[in-house]
Amino acid sequence: MKNNRPKAVNDINEYILFENKNKEDIYCIGSIEKDRYIEVKEEQKNAIMKSIKYFDGTNDIGEINEKLKKIENIDLNINKLYNLLLEAGLLENEQVDLNKNEFERYGFKIASIPLDKLSNLFYFFSKYSILYLIVLIFAAFFSFPLIPKMLSRLLYFNIYKTLDSSVLSLILSLFLTTASVLVHEFSHAIFSKKYGLNPNKMEIVLYLYLNPIAYIKTNGIYTLSKRKRIVVWSVGILSNLIIFFISVIIQNYTTGTVSKVFLLLAYTNLGLVVTNFIPFLPLDGYYILTTLFQLTNLRKKSFGGLKKIFKEETFKKRVIYIVYNFISIVILCYIIVVPIVQVIYNFYLAYLRNNNIFEGLNEIWMYLILAVLMVFSRIIDRKQK
Repeated sequence: MKNNRPKAVNDINEYILFENKNKEDIYCIGSIEKDRYIEVKEEQKNAIMKSIKYFDGTNDIGEINEKLKKIENIDLNINKLYNLLLEAGLLENEQVDLNKNEFERYGFKIASIPLDKLSNLFYFFSKYSILYLIVLIFAAFFSFPLIPKMLSRLLYFNIYKTLDSSVLSLILSLFLTTASVLVHEFSHAIFSKKYGLNPNKMEIVLYLYLNPIAYIKTNGIYTLSKRKRIVVWSVGILSNLIIFFISVIIQNYTTGTVSKVFLLLAYTNLGLVVTNFIPFLPLDGYYILTTLFQLTNLRKKSFGGLKKIFKEETFKKRVIYIVYNFISIVILCYIIVVPIVQVIYNFYLAYLRNNNIFEGLNEIWMYLILAVLMVFSRIIDRKQK
């Protein structure tokens, strides 16, 4: 390591992560271009930033140590700082396997769509973002009283039977879900643009090789203030609430197939609200919770193993990580099991009509194709790794 001459990325800088009135602030030091950061306490910030100046590709670790002591009068564990920067991907002349996000680790990437050409569109809508936010909050306020009234209907609503054909029902459900997710993600992008960030691309993955997830990658979220981060993460949920609100109103004044379609749209968006709001999946609710309570890397620490959990400083944190881990696993199991049970149920109902297994298979043939594609995606992903 002493022969190594590390070079930090060019745009490395400090950003305040959490402001605290009664204790020291928390900062992140990192690169917007790389969107990689390390978390540091206020008392460490200045020393670390001064140290990073010597990570210029001309000094080895020993020379950095010596110069810091002689020139800056700083006594810092440079080996530890080097490892932190290395693991975070903040050194230009080093090769390291970077930690992927949860969707990349436990899923298969279907597509990555650049959003450069939509930059002007996001900028146009960002000029009206305050009005949009007011409308979203207004709709959310009036949506909450509608949720209990709709739950009784939605609990017994079979999305695979919205239309006469299960296949057409699935296609309709996928279309409405895709449209709702796009509204959700574009809401994030509009407010990111308002705060000076540039949405890079939309990633589409099969999370757990089963559930399609789409999300927009925007570098620099953690360089925003706490309030702005929460706004960016909240507007997606609020946008789904407004679609839910409109769908319920239209559904109440229509009949037949049209009514069923808007009931499905209400069901879809309420589902998106719930899944994004609960903090036990790596979605908006998780980031809002961890920002509000300053629980950085909560999922990583909770799933890091019991040995690491019991090494935490306080009993309170140990309990938080264990409880979070348990609830997250239960929810993930639910997400996996429910669609499987629904498909088996549809097969069983079709089979009962004439006691014919082929009728049952005909009812779920599209789901079987999806299952085969998921298996192949898993095989391809393993070969790529």
